[in-house]
Amino acid sequence: HPVLTETAPAAKATPVELAQAEAEAAGSERTFYGKLQAESPSWCGYINKIVQYLVPPCWFGSPDVVANGPGSNPDWCKYVPDRSVVAACHPVLTETAPAAKATPVELAQAEAEAAGSERTFYGKLQAESPSWCGYINK
Repeated sequence: HPVLTETAPAAKATPVELAQAEAEAAGSERTFYGKLQAESPSWCGYINKIVQYLVPPCWFGSPDVVANGPGSNPDWCKYVPDRSVVAACHPVLTETAPAAKATPVELAQAEAEAAGSERTFYGKLQAESPSWCGYINK
C-alpha cells in the first residue's frame, strides 16, 4: 500500500475565505465584514461595510500611490483598525534614541573636519577650555 495517496485538488479559496483564514491564523479576534470591492486592499474587510464608504481604497479600489502614499496619513486612516499594516496610515520615519553626547575633543575634531581644515588637533588640557585650544601644541 502506498503511504501517500492522491486526492482531488482542493477548490481555490475565495478572497473572503483567504482573508478570514489570515485573520484566524494571526490569532486575531477582529470581525471580518467582507469587502465592498474585490480589488480593494485586504484590510478593508475588517472595517464595517457602512464605514468602508468613507475609506477611498475600500470604496474605489487601491489607493492613488502619490495622494495616499506611505506616511501621507489621510483622514480616512482613523477608520483603519490596524494602522501598522496600511502604509499610508503610519509614519515612514520613526524616532530613534538620541545619540550619545559627543565629548569636547570629538566636537573639536568634527569642527575641524567640517571646515575642511588641515590643522593638527592636539587635544585640550582641560575639557572646559575653548575648542580652539585643542589646535595649540601642548
